[in-house]
Amino acid sequence: GEPGVPISRADTFSMLERMVAPNKSNDDNWPVASTPIDELDMAVIRGKDKWDASILERFRMSEEDALKDMDQFFSFQKGKDGSGGGFAKYEQERSRADLEGSTSKLSAHLR
Repeated sequence: GEPGVPISRADTFSMLERMVAPNKSNDDNWPVASTPIDELDMAVIRGKDKWDASILERFRMSEEDALKDMDQFFSFQKGKDGSGGGFAKYEQERSRADLEGSTSKLSAHLR
């Protein structure tokens, strides 16, 4: 459905100003040093399952595909039902990833 109305910029800044960082002197669990990445308990995906296949199929990652996505976003036309999108409606529909043409789909191409 429709996303909620975002809080005002002033309220956001006010909230951020009231935030307090953790006080390490009061926390016995505070890390003394960072943990090397190879010591972290992270999942390792092995085997024949191509769990990423659907992601790579949906978001092709090449310069050519990035240019196609950008061209499509800037040339998106209104549909028969009057719905539209693309750059012309980005400001109003950028939070509506459920609407075709509401986002540029360029994030997958950024590094």
